[in-house]
Amino acid sequence: MVSKRRKDYAMTHARCIITAGLVLALATPCALSVAPTVAMASPEDDLSAASAKLDSLGATLSSLQDQLSSATSELEQTGYDIANTEQQISDTQTQLDEKRQELGARMKSSYKSGSSSALDLILSSASFEELSSNIYYLDKVSEADAAAISEVQSLSNQLEQQKSELEQQQADQQSQVDSLQSQTSDYQNQVAKAQAYYDSLNEEVQAQLAAEAAAAAEAEQSSSVATVVQAIQTQETISSNGGGATESNTNNSSNTNTNTSNNTNNNSNTNTNSGSNSNNSSNTNNSSNTNSGSSSTNVPSGGGVSAALALVGHPYVWGAAGPNAFDCSGLVCYVYGYARGRDTYSMISSIKASGGWKTSVDQLSYGDLVFEYGGSHVGIYLGNGQIVHAANPSSGVIVGGIYGFYGGGSY
Repeated sequence: MVSKRRKDYAMTHARCIITAGLVLALATPCALSVAPTVAMASPEDDLSAASAKLDSLGATLSSLQDQLSSATSELEQTGYDIANTEQQISDTQTQLDEKRQELGARMKSSYKSGSSSALDLILSSASFEELSSNIYYLDKVSEADAAAISEVQSLSNQLEQQKSELEQQQADQQSQVDSLQSQTSDYQNQVAKAQAYYDSLNEEVQAQLAAEAAAAAEAEQSSSVATVVQAIQTQETISSNGGGATESNTNNSSNTNTNTSNNTNNNSNTNTNSGSNSNNSSNTNNSSNTNSGSSSTNVPSGGGVSAALALVGHPYVWGAAGPNAFDCSGLVCYVYGYARGRDTYSMISSIKASGGWKTSVDQLSYGDLVFEYGGSHVGIYLGNGQIVHAANPSSGVIVGGIYGFYGGGSY
């Protein structure tokens, strides 16, 4: 009896264990299914997210680059116009001085002879025909005097108008300089944000993005990622070459440095030109050329094309002519000298006066000056349609193609 009860108890206990095991086994998948899971992002997801972010940053940077390019072109065009107006004022002043001297001599002569000479001329007429001729002559003299007076007045008015136009151009120029500086600061801030985000990515994603940017550049295709990567790299290069705070420096030197570089074509095309290119430093900037940064350059002035190529990667600063920053004509003056002037207007006038003006790219030789966009921007010819030039604040000194060819000639 006792044995049977123990057996029954054992069987009942076994059933409970089995049942409990089944319940646990059935419950475990449910527990696993409702337990919170930790999502692990794949490398593909990281790359996709980074690309999306860089697309937005790239669009912003591209827009700012276009704005800087346009602002630089407008500023350089204004500089060219100022130089042109200053030359017109000089020419008008010369004409006015000459006409005033002529008029003064006529008035002085007329005052000395007085009215008696006219009366004597009339009374000395031997015939009516001679009298008529003498009266006609006196009328012509009077008309000539009146015309001379009118011409002096006209030139005086023209001179005042030109001076007024120059004042307005100079005011516009200062406004454009302030605007360019502000836009440059905005651009640099955006590049810094892009770089901070780029640096936060893991090395694998950075490597993939860099490869994508390189492929786009190789295929000459536009890419927001490529825009960001290139902007970061360019800004790092510019910063390492003294692209920072600016300081004023007087540069009125007129030393003439000649190019002694050889005639080998250089096809090292680093950054592509973002379109600036119209810089023309006005001759009003000769007394306020701006140098960037406090670091010294290892590239001496007067080295011609080789020096210009060594300066690739240096910053663009309006009004600067070295040693650490340049505008387009400032770069030319730093490597060649000031024999043809400081601004592009003077350079063009000098080349034309010497009979060396070239109107076709096919006529250009290695080391020639190349003028673009109506003459407001200048670079140095390298051959194969390439120039080295100070482009704009987002690009600095670069090697790039010729855009908007205007003319050129040897320095």
